[in-house]
Amino acid sequence: MFPLKQRKIGGYKFAQRTWYSSRHLGVDYVASKGTPLYAPFDGEILKRFYGFEGGNTIWFKPNGQNVIIRFLHLSSFNASGKVKSGQVIGYTGNSGSLTKGAHLHLDISKGAVNIWNFANFLDPDKFDWKDIAPVPASNNAPSVPPASSKIEQWALAIKKHEGFIAPCAQYPKGSRAYRNNNPGNLRYTSYSASLGLIKGKDDKNFVIYQTYDIGFNALKKFLTDAANGKLISYKPDMTLYQFYSKYAPSTDGNYPKGYAESVAWVMGVSPNTKIKDLL
Repeated sequence: MFPLKQRKIGGYKFAQRTWYSSRHLGVDYVASKGTPLYAPFDGEILKRFYGFEGGNTIWFKPNGQNVIIRFLHLSSFNASGKVKSGQVIGYTGNSGSLTKGAHLHLDISKGAVNIWNFANFLDPDKFDWKDIAPVPASNNAPSVPPASSKIEQWALAIKKHEGFIAPCAQYPKGSRAYRNNNPGNLRYTSYSASLGLIKGKDDKNFVIYQTYDIGFNALKKFLTDAANGKLISYKPDMTLYQFYSKYAPSTDGNYPKGYAESVAWVMGVSPNTKIKDLL
């Protein structure tokens, strides 16, 4: 069964360009705050948590099917663990930073959730919700290689949060991170300049790396050194909350608590995770 009594698209469609990403991973359905969310099949709630961007989120696994269905921006939860089809598992809302009004974001992954691999997602509006056939774990669809390590996953989460955006209507020349080949928006220091070949620095003192690969590898090296305790300002036992109070301090106009929660949500970890555990 479809998880809402009313099935009407009221926001971004599957694969549509959004203000925060090049392709929307799911579909936004009309749902006022407090609308009951039903389990679409017999199955299990794998996770339920609050994420900075997605707000109250449920990861649902149908019995006998190799898919994970995610429900975002909920106002509250109403179930956990194993559930039956038609059971109320939560209520819709507008929680999280990526929504400006109440609705239900619904997306479906084939196998494990990998938000960096768009080919791993299926269009929820093309499903036969009465009977979803099992999806094989492997498929011939073109894919983006997943992050090969926790450090790379962490770096990709930072790149997402910093806004590495190619030229578009909103950013005719691309975002600062894009223009500088600096996905982590690393400030210019003798250390950051030593991490790879650079062109110099911009007017706000951010490093300009020669290529994207150099800039991304510089970010990974910085995170590795921080987690290993090789940098004065960072300690291995720091939590992500503590790390971002240094990496993106509020004195620079940042919101470090939100940054930590956003990155943690993308990575599927707690913002209280110690950075040494991300090696």
